[in-house]
Amino acid sequence: MNNGENIHEQHTGNPDVTYERRDLSARGVIAFLIGLTLVVVLIQVVVWGMYQYLDRFQSRRQQPANPLATVHPQVSGPSSESVDQFPAPRLQPDPVAELNEFRAREDQILNSYGWVDQKAGVAHIPIDRAMDMLVARGLPTVKTPASIAATPNPSGGLVRPARKPPKVAR
Repeated sequence: MNNGENIHEQHTGNPDVTYERRDLSARGVIAFLIGLTLVVVLIQVVVWGMYQYLDRFQSRRQQPANPLATVHPQVSGPSSESVDQFPAPRLQPDPVAELNEFRAREDQILNSYGWVDQKAGVAHIPIDRAMDMLVARGLPTVKTPASIAATPNPSGGLVRPARKPPKVAR
């Protein structure tokens, strides 16, 4: 070989290595794709037919609507129920307004002074004031007698008795 010879003109393949033409043919791939398409179309038709059958079956088995629960055009006027509302009887005519009223009551309780039990002398204070007082005073601690605080455990170590949480007015 000389340097001027084109490298593409050289035969670099191994004559003993080839691929088998009989393993995968274009005709087999196309036949598979056509068969797959036919199966998909057949499944679509079967499912559509099944839904049509079930729809007819359901409409035959459906009980007629109660005439007292439906709004008749000759009776209904401008005050008739709209399609967007839940049918009567409505337990919450305006749930959004009721939720807003509930939140306003809760905010009023959380942000005002008042009595919980005036006879017992229990009152509530605004939550911001309560948090400031808690930061200033710290959390309450409960003192336990020394004889109960650390009782020996037969297996070794100390057992602390369970404490009851202090009563807090809400």
